[in-house]
Amino acid sequence: MGERRGQRGDNILDWSIALALRKMQEYARQAEVYERRYNTTFEEFEQRVMTSDTEHLDEWDDYVVWRGLHLAAEKWRKRYEELRACIG
Repeated sequence: MGERRGQRGDNILDWSIALALRKMQEYARQAEVYERRYNTTFEEFEQRVMTSDTEHLDEWDDYVVWRGLHLAAEKWRKRYEELRACIG
């Protein structure tokens, strides 16, 4: 009986790792659209938007979306690493 519980736990952990990896990749892939559009990293684009003397609404809109994608990808990357650490 204990073996079945261990196996079930392993299956849940494997599933959770796969989910975290899939989510991280999904958000990162969506963020790549903006990296190609602006030919820069998120951090460089954020710096440009935040320090610009003039406000460009189209860039600001893209910044807001890109920031959300960036934060989501980072959240899932951290979750993936935490779960991977559980398997030793």
